[in-house]
Amino acid sequence: MSELNHHPKKSNEDKKPIDRTESEPLIPQAGPSTTTNNPTTADRPRTVRHHRRTLSGRSVRSGHFQFGPSYHPNIYPTVNDPFTRQSKRAADARARSRFFKSLLLGVGLWIVIGLVLGWTGWQESGWGNNNHRLNYGAKPEIPQNEGHVIACANFTTASSLPGNNLRSEANFAFKNRRHQPQSLFIHSKGSFAKGRIMIGLIDDEQEEEGEISEEKSVKVEIIALFNDEALIDLMNICEVSKRSENEELGRQAGLAIYTPSPEVGPYPDSDLEFRINILIPKSISSLEIRSDLFSIKTDDLSFIKFNTIDFGTTVGSITIENVWSHAIRIRTNNGHVEGVFNVSKSLSLATTNGAINAQVALFPLTKKDQDLPDLPPNPPSRGLPSSTTNLSTSVHATTTNGAVVLQYIHHPIDQTLFSFVSSTNGKASVEHTPSFEGDFEAETVWGSATVKGPKSNRDPKGLNRQRKKVIRTDRDELGYRHISGSVWWDGDEGIKKGKGDSVVKTTLGAAQIVFD
Repeated sequence: MSELNHHPKKSNEDKKPIDRTESEPLIPQAGPSTTTNNPTTADRPRTVRHHRRTLSGRSVRSGHFQFGPSYHPNIYPTVNDPFTRQSKRAADARARSRFFKSLLLGVGLWIVIGLVLGWTGWQESGWGNNNHRLNYGAKPEIPQNEGHVIACANFTTASSLPGNNLRSEANFAFKNRRHQPQSLFIHSKGSFAKGRIMIGLIDDEQEEEGEISEEKSVKVEIIALFNDEALIDLMNICEVSKRSENEELGRQAGLAIYTPSPEVGPYPDSDLEFRINILIPKSISSLEIRSDLFSIKTDDLSFIKFNTIDFGTTVGSITIENVWSHAIRIRTNNGHVEGVFNVSKSLSLATTNGAINAQVALFPLTKKDQDLPDLPPNPPSRGLPSSTTNLSTSVHATTTNGAVVLQYIHHPIDQTLFSFVSSTNGKASVEHTPSFEGDFEAETVWGSATVKGPKSNRDPKGLNRQRKKVIRTDRDELGYRHISGSVWWDGDEGIKKGKGDSVVKTTLGAAQIVFD
């Protein structure tokens, strides 16, 4: 026991605390054998625990906090490792390679599918077996309702034109001279029945030089422009003849133009277009054209006194240089209408997408001509008033998308005129001669309505009568404008009753009536 008490006690100087925090690393570090014995704090690696403490505001030493902004540019120094950047570049390169491979594969599949489907349609369209011709269908026959076929056009050998186009011509005169026609009609049907129709007059020199049997025949010149020889063999252009339903018109001669109407189509690479020039004699009293895909144009035909003129098309304009007829009806859907019209009984001008610009000259209708066939307006935009007499004249000019400008250049004295002009999206205007007497009305929904004149007080009868005009209604409400009244020569207002009527209406545009 005494020995135990005699052991010397260790002094406080011998008890030195071990500073593990500053001298020992948290994680053993691999390195060369020549590492320093006392590593510094800056050399110690950063750990997840260290970064968490740094972000939370605590220092490395436990229990110590720091406040205020702290900037650590490289919290995770491994981001700047060059080996890591190279790995990312390699991964990006592999991703781009996979993307382009997928893209090329998709394009290749799309091309293969397109070629397969195109080859199938190519075979179905008749381009197989090296014939290079589309399946346009069978050659159309002239139906019986068009009349009896007299002769058909024989086209010349096709000649080449620039742009891989071909040209072929056919010329013939109507051969049915047993019954000289008084009425001529032109009908067309088919997907390729399109182009231009030109109507001219056989001059006196041609009639004198021609034989007696041919001086009243109709002459036809056809020019076909196409890019596939198969089309020229699949069209029928023939002279036909039939008896008219109206006995007064006599025998009808016609030109029937029939082309294929493929069930599969249209064919944008195939084209066929006609230039048809027709010369008619003065013996023709009635002219009718029904061609949906043709534009129509005429020379000066005022030397022929027609009973009726009826032109109709769907896609194309109609231009009349000068015609003279008791009844005229002109209509189209996509095109303008213009010309000079001499009329005694009725005139109807109608289009949908186009303008109308016409000059109208009235001539008196005799009692002998009262029973002549009439052509109702198309469309029937306005019925004639109940005061219409057999010796009156009606004029209709209507369009939807376009302007209507109608000018009367001749109006016989005491001839009753009923005029109606209308448009939806455009200006509507009419100008009357001093001979007009009757009621008038100008109306628009969004625009201005004006009534000008009379400009002249010169009496057309030479009796020194006074020109008078009265306005009954003149209101302007929220853009809606309406003006109505009457104009007449001398006497009381009641004298003008039954003299005529002039109406101008539009929706989006100006409505104007001018009295000379």
